Amino acid sequence: MWRGEGIFYALLPLCGKEPMMKKKIYKVPMFFLFVFIFSILFGATGVSAEDGYVTFSIEKFTLGQGYYMEPTVVPFEEGDTVADVTIEVLGAGNYRGTGTGNSIYFSFFRDDGNAQPDIPPYIIRAIEKSSGGMVTEDDLLETGKKDTGWLGEFDYYNMSGWMISSNHYFINLSTGAYPVEDGDVIRWQYTLYGYGSDLGATLMTSNPVIKAANKDALTAEIAKLNVSGEKAEKLKDTTFQRYYDNAIFILKTMTSTQEQVDMVLANLQGTSAEEPALPNPDTIPPSYAALAVMEIIDALPAANEVTLEDEAVIIAAREAYDEINGSDQELVDNVTKLIAAEDALSALKQAPIDNVIALIDALPTGGDVTLADKTVIEAARAAYAALTAPQQAGVTNLVKLTAAEAALEALENPDKILIVGEGGKVTPDDVSGLIGRTVLFIISPNSGYQVKEVVVDGVSLGAVTKFTYKNLTEDSRIVVTFEKADAPVFADISDHWAKADIEYLAALGIVNGKSADTFAPNDLLTRAEFTKILALASGEDMNSYGSLRIFDDVPQGKWYQPYVNWAYEKGIVKGVSTVTFSPNARISRQDMAVMMYRYADTVGMKLSDGSNAQRFADDGAIAAYAKTAVYAMKVSGIVNGMGQNQFAPNNHATRAEASAIIHRLLLLKQAG
Repeated sequence: MWRGEGIFYALLPLCGKEPMMKKKIYKVPMFFLFVFIFSILFGATGVSAEDGYVTFSIEKFTLGQGYYMEPTVVPFEEGDTVADVTIEVLGAGNYRGTGTGNSIYFSFFRDDGNAQPDIPPYIIRAIEKSSGGMVTEDDLLETGKKDTGWLGEFDYYNMSGWMISSNHYFINLSTGAYPVEDGDVIRWQYTLYGYGSDLGATLMTSNPVIKAANKDALTAEIAKLNVSGEKAEKLKDTTFQRYYDNAIFILKTMTSTQEQVDMVLANLQGTSAEEPALPNPDTIPPSYAALAVMEIIDALPAANEVTLEDEAVIIAAREAYDEINGSDQELVDNVTKLIAAEDALSALKQAPIDNVIALIDALPTGGDVTLADKTVIEAARAAYAALTAPQQAGVTNLVKLTAAEAALEALENPDKILIVGEGGKVTPDDVSGLIGRTVLFIISPNSGYQVKEVVVDGVSLGAVTKFTYKNLTEDSRIVVTFEKADAPVFADISDHWAKADIEYLAALGIVNGKSADTFAPNDLLTRAEFTKILALASGEDMNSYGSLRIFDDVPQGKWYQPYVNWAYEKGIVKGVSTVTFSPNARISRQDMAVMMYRYADTVGMKLSDGSNAQRFADDGAIAAYAKTAVYAMKVSGIVNGMGQNQFAPNNHATRAEASAIIHRLLLLKQAG
């Protein structure tokens, strides 16, 4: 017996793909199978066996019209196919189609019913969402049937038609080429949206709009009851009548859960008296995307069990949640568990931060520091150094520690002329050979820092970035201190998916805004701009790279020259040719992945091997030189697809995308 999953083979020309199947079939014009339903009457003794039986039903649940043929039992002869059984049940004159034998296809089946459909809300929502609100329920009803008395493909909507499942698998070949076996459960089901997506079929999408319960066993149980000749007698029992009514209701409701289906089956079989709560047909169930996120969140530890080691899985759960669209997020019913886990993790990470803040608060101010304070100053520094980079960014009073350290250094080195605190440098940094001369001092804060104060011979010059000292002597005393720069507040990222990534990098001075209060997250990034971000993320001093002339189009004095030269010297970039870098060209997603992969290698990061990674659907579009990097980045969780398992290698990267992947890279680097 062959088994496949997916929509009826006639649909396949719509997506331009040939099916993968285990036996030969013949290509025919595209159309759906449709079925006319008529009553099959069985005697009190049921059906007579030939070579076996199949359960057979025809359902219009997506139209809200219940069964067109309730489940029944149909005998078959050896060699019969699904098409043979269907034709035997329908009879001549009740279908339209072409072909014969194993290439028979049916396009329309007689359907004299004129009742207006009552389409489930989840299907209406899916259609409205996919059409951008252009197609509503009223539009579907107005379209209606194209041929009175018949039900066929594209009735009501342009994705509608009949699909058939055998043993809970939607078959992907002609029904004339699909044999039946004893015990099969064959269910014709009408689809309105997504070529079966509303039925839970996955041939045309990996994310159908519902995850349908397996109702085959319950369908078979109802079929046996219908042909047993004992149905009327059994239904006289009020309890059994309720069980039966519940079963039919659950079968007809597309959003029934597997638990509900299994419980009502146990009721009918007499193995359990516990009855399920009946489903609400108007409830919109979680989409496949939402269900996938819910499973990730379910796997998280409870808030009171969260440890720092859970940070990666909690971050991954948040990213998974943020990546689905807002309407799907509304269906994630366990997001409160994610929020609780994040709060617990935040509290764990905040505790050592608060401890460091308290240690620094207890230090004397710069002017009151004595040599006896050395132990507590060093203890505060050691506690700060033990924090991770994100935790260090949360220490709000670091300037007090650096000022205390500078004061202590001055006390310990009374003859030292120039004392420079953490967070920057002063040029010249060695003044031993400059006694008696007039010296211009240039003060350069590191990324994420700013000058706090410059004190010259006990007099504060304020937060200057340069000053001239006339007639430097051995008694001169210059103390320069730095402080963390305030992170900019960008008004245009308040509800952006990359908000946390952007703010993290901005706090470290790795990315800047387009203005004081705007970041422009969706603006495209140039090769030079991305190189600068990567260079600043490295924490290296770029000043030594400004004098090189490597590429013809990276001239002396350009703002990006030291960053490009740094990247070239580190083997991170090679240029678009031996003499050109194209600094102003938009950077592609695949080139961004390549540069990050090389950067990781230069800093000794051990990335996961991507050779066995699941390929992106557009793998063929990824350049050969980029594939190793792309899949290593994918497996390491640094780069993601663009939806529908597409990587879009040649798409230009945005400022938000660059911020997100740089942030992930830094987190992975910190994790070791």
